[in-house]
Amino acid sequence: MTTPRRLRTQSSDWAEGTQVVHAGEERASAFGAVGTPIIQSSTFVFDDNQDLENYLAGDADRHLYTRWSNPTVEVAEAKLAAIEGAEGALAFSSGMAAISAAVLSYVRKGDRILALDSIYGGTYEFFSKICPTWGIEVTRAAADELASAVASSAPLPRLVYFESPTNPNLRVVDIEAVTKAARKRGIPVIMDNTFATPILQKPIALGVDLAVHSGTKYLAGHSDLVCGLVAGSSDQLEKVFEFRKLLGGVLNAGSAALLVRGMKTLELRVERQCHNAQKLADFLSGHPAVEQVHYPGLAADVYHQIASKQMKAFTGMLAFTVRGGLEAARRVTDRLKLVLYAPSLGGVESVASLPVRTSHLHYTPEDLKRAGITEGMIRISCGIEAAGDLIADLGQALDSEANTDREEHGRYVARGTS
Repeated sequence: MTTPRRLRTQSSDWAEGTQVVHAGEERASAFGAVGTPIIQSSTFVFDDNQDLENYLAGDADRHLYTRWSNPTVEVAEAKLAAIEGAEGALAFSSGMAAISAAVLSYVRKGDRILALDSIYGGTYEFFSKICPTWGIEVTRAAADELASAVASSAPLPRLVYFESPTNPNLRVVDIEAVTKAARKRGIPVIMDNTFATPILQKPIALGVDLAVHSGTKYLAGHSDLVCGLVAGSSDQLEKVFEFRKLLGGVLNAGSAALLVRGMKTLELRVERQCHNAQKLADFLSGHPAVEQVHYPGLAADVYHQIASKQMKAFTGMLAFTVRGGLEAARRVTDRLKLVLYAPSLGGVESVASLPVRTSHLHYTPEDLKRAGITEGMIRISCGIEAAGDLIADLGQALDSEANTDREEHGRYVARGTS
């Protein structure tokens, strides 16, 4: 004799750390498994024609085809919706699949997008290369000017798009100021929340219509899959769903299970990564080889006040500019021993990259200057290692550069006095 299987309970009152562990799990539970099962099936069986009709009428407990929905994928979606404070979420095969579907759910030929001038390089390429071929215009505004641009821009934009903090130089947009200005003019807003994650920042609560993520980064957290997510209202997600279904950028079940696994430790990882970033920012601020540190957790940072208002902490990302430009930045990153030299971010391992040679490679020189991205800028994604070890590694790399600078300066003085 069998007894009824007890499903996990759910509560909207749970904190984020609890939600990422338990939200959505009961939808895919099988045989009492604690781990999220991977439902590796392309299609799903119906008992009879009436069963199919029930699905077509909206039965949420059934599935037809994994390009439309999948039980494992739905667990990941439920977790993001829970911590973003959204009605729902959709998972995609990449961050760019999520971003492009979200944008295209709003704009058509002849429309105009008002975007931030400092955004992820892939989004920049989508806006500068793809949108114009479809007759979609994109204009840009600086982080400090975005809210006023939303309030006064003419003709009326069809969409506002931005990220905060920005990639790579951690500029911070006053989210509520932008959404209030947009709401007065009836303009929808999409925001990329990848750098902050829902653990640190709640853009939907601040008036954003859709929050998008490169789930590859902090949400998955282990540098072992590529994925994207969109969170928002049920009505708007219906439009986004059509683009996912017909363009085919849906997340597969195996990757979804990895994403679910990663999300369960999101709060713990982000807390440690923020701690490490703050320690590194403090250290770098006093180093003679460093020209400028970009981190809103520093009291002297121009964005510290805004970030303190809308974020719990200041992210595990930071950027700094070394004296000597691109060649100096190359030398510093070549000397790193613990911090990996790699693109991407948000994983448990710390990585460094040169934005002008990776994430923002396709920016024009003019747009790099406008966005404040310099050749000597190094972006660091802090992992969960011991902060002291990270500081020691950056220190030895930068100390060598400072010595090089002193030697060059000495040779210059010697030549000038000979």
